[in-house]
Amino acid sequence: MSSMMTAELAYPELAADFSLGAEVRYVFYLGRPAVEIEKSETQEYAMLGVIDGDALRYHNRKDKTGGFEKAINDVVKRALARYPRPPGISPDAKVHLGMGFFINHR
Repeated sequence: MSSMMTAELAYPELAADFSLGAEVRYVFYLGRPAVEIEKSETQEYAMLGVIDGDALRYHNRKDKTGGFEKAINDVVKRALARYPRPPGISPDAKVHLGMGFFINHR
């Protein structure tokens, strides 16, 4: 399941446009199956290079920070639809996973 998710997950476009990074943690319940997304920490990086004036104008958009959770939710829905649901797994069995979205200016 986690390999299905990481293979499809891309950096959210709006977050990349605004130079935002985050670590999103989620819990996969193997026997149900279900995924819960835990709180993410968002950090803002300096915007370098040529910056679009429209990007600066909309810099305070509220939806830019929710893009990480939305990106993971979209991938989770597709992965759960393909998950084979093996028999005999306790509904309480869970795996904690995390995905980091970071920008490294070098």
